[in-house]
Amino acid sequence: MLGVGIDLVEIERLRAALARQPSLRHRLFTDHELELAQSDPAVQLAMFFAAKESVMKVLGRGMSSMDFTEIELQSTQSSEQMLQLSGRAAVRAAQVGVESWQLTMTHTTEMAQALVLGLAHPRTEI
Repeated sequence: MLGVGIDLVEIERLRAALARQPSLRHRLFTDHELELAQSDPAVQLAMFFAAKESVMKVLGRGMSSMDFTEIELQSTQSSEQMLQLSGRAAVRAAQVGVESWQLTMTHTTEMAQALVLGLAHPRTEI
């Protein structure tokens, strides 16, 4: 394991920010993520935002060093959430040696949380 990132997001605070500034949706989330969040947008997007913040913590970089849309959550057929990095986020992950990710997200009525592990696979010697 190379790094751990954890983040909490207040759901109502994100809901209010998105209502005040609708363009924020496309600065923070990809079209795919917005589609995934249709069932309960504020809760889902708060968990996605927490996951993105957690990835940035693993990478040792803040919001100004990469776009939020460079970190995308993708759902598999088993409803497992996967992370896909692109652009500067992918470059940084390669620089620090992250080869795969583990992600878990949860929420209450008020808060959303994500925990991300950045993993490096052990090398085998012949």
